Amino acid sequence: MPKRTNLNKKQGCIQIKDLWTTIRKLSLQENAGFKEEYMEIPKGELHSCEVGQREENKDKNRYTTTFPYDHTRVILQESSKNNSYINANYIKDLSGEKKYIATQGPKKKTIIDFWEMVWQEEVTTIVCLTNLKEGTREKCKQYWPNKSEKIQHGHFTIRNNEEKSYANHVTRKFHVQNVAENKERNVRMFQYTQWTDHGVPEAINLVIFHRHFLRSVSGNSIQSIILVHCSAGIGRTGTFIALDALYRDGLTSGSVNVQEYVSQMRHDRMNMVQGEDQYKMVYAALYESFRGDLRPVDAETFLSQYQNSSCYVNLGEVANKKTPVEDQFKELSSLNPHKTAKYGKSGHTNLGASFTDSDEEMSGEKYKCYVLSDDEKPVHYNAVVLQSFTKPDGIISASYPAENQCEDFLYVVRGSGASTVVFLGQLSDISSTKFWFPTKNETKVVGSFTVKMRICTPSDSFTKTNIIIQKKGFKDIAVSVLECNFWREDTITADCQKVLDVIAEARLEETTHPNSRLLVLSSDGAKRCGPFCVAYNAIEQLILDKEVDIFTATRLIQIRRPDMVSTTEEFQFCHDLIAEYLQNHMVYANYSS
Repeated sequence: MPKRTNLNKKQGCIQIKDLWTTIRKLSLQENAGFKEEYMEIPKGELHSCEVGQREENKDKNRYTTTFPYDHTRVILQESSKNNSYINANYIKDLSGEKKYIATQGPKKKTIIDFWEMVWQEEVTTIVCLTNLKEGTREKCKQYWPNKSEKIQHGHFTIRNNEEKSYANHVTRKFHVQNVAENKERNVRMFQYTQWTDHGVPEAINLVIFHRHFLRSVSGNSIQSIILVHCSAGIGRTGTFIALDALYRDGLTSGSVNVQEYVSQMRHDRMNMVQGEDQYKMVYAALYESFRGDLRPVDAETFLSQYQNSSCYVNLGEVANKKTPVEDQFKELSSLNPHKTAKYGKSGHTNLGASFTDSDEEMSGEKYKCYVLSDDEKPVHYNAVVLQSFTKPDGIISASYPAENQCEDFLYVVRGSGASTVVFLGQLSDISSTKFWFPTKNETKVVGSFTVKMRICTPSDSFTKTNIIIQKKGFKDIAVSVLECNFWREDTITADCQKVLDVIAEARLEETTHPNSRLLVLSSDGAKRCGPFCVAYNAIEQLILDKEVDIFTATRLIQIRRPDMVSTTEEFQFCHDLIAEYLQNHMVYANYSS
């Protein structure tokens, strides 16, 4: 095994247990410590790039300022065009082993070279950190086939056997056949889709993506080199490689040295990690990685743990010890430092970055559902955008409209693109209902809106009402209103099966309107909305991945809205809902119902 370097023995070494203290210190005086560290790192062309700058290779480079160093560049041994050049470098991990290849997003004329490199280096995992286009600019040419299709590049045939879309990333499984050698291999691709060039994603979402990647890599019997690219192959690529290398090493060493490792990477490929924000993101993502584990379990394991926990409570042992759910909730509370943060006038707090407390980040604006009125003025309404399991902004949690907010509420419905609205209570108990919600054969005029009922369908679990929202000069909007008339206002929990029936109907509506959002309302936009949204996302996870992680699902919505799932009772209710769902569906061994 390669010998570990002394990176973490130099000045700047941080013990894992001291990461948060260090981050807070570096964040003082408008991130003065981060700026100073970043500016000390060597930058620019530190080594010869003669091959990449040759005239015959210039049009193979995506950018005119980014070239691979000669001493670490990947050399194509059997290029079909008799040219060994590709804009790619080997990157060492902390042990000095060539663990990664950092490269640019392929251009149209370099796609064959890209697959030549994948085959030559026996790559089984590709990490893509860019979209094909960002704005109007091409960032990467699509080098893979669409789902269930195949494509030919040179003597390589690539078939896309599986593609799964998540809130912030897509995973693909390719079958690659080398026609010339009559050999074939499987290659896994992880594409992060919510990371703009020179920007940063939310730390927790990058960590979830990284853990998904890690689980795949750890499952491989042969640990092959990992190919990472964004557009230029230096900024986002460097940030991800730094996270992966430092996290793996920190698990055994108990320490990290971000500055030294970024400096090392820059001697393998120029300008790895671009800008102070990406540099800070390495710290933030490492902190999130070390302080909280993802804990997905398959359906059978979840039910077994749930039943054991129930037996534990029934035996009375809870008198002396906390239940497993209580232990997890205590941990969740410790990971939610802004839980008691005051809400701004918009009714929510900002948790944009998990490692600073600037005025901007605590202003309560980042996750607000922004909609405009007819005169282009912002509508102030207690509504927050949440992730679903498959969309970065698939759910909106909001409070019931007050009597003087009915028009604003309709602006939110229209402006947010919601086709399904779930009221987690009885509409007749909400005083504003009579001002905007039409009964049969009735039309309501609400400011500049007209609302008409199409059809009302009651069931044992909920009432579904299809309405039309009209506004002069705009297209009519069809909305399905799901009313949970079984859920009394003075209770936190409700009949599990009835809640699951509402979730099932909401999911059915989503399949009919895949580009729309789900709007979920309660008295304050948090109570009841929390367990409902956690269960909604957990069921999506079960259907897509055949596993569930209620802990992480709860964390993700608490980052957007800290007062969601604010009690042990609500957290237990999340578990009860998923247990009920599994008990119903495992009879048929079919999670895709």
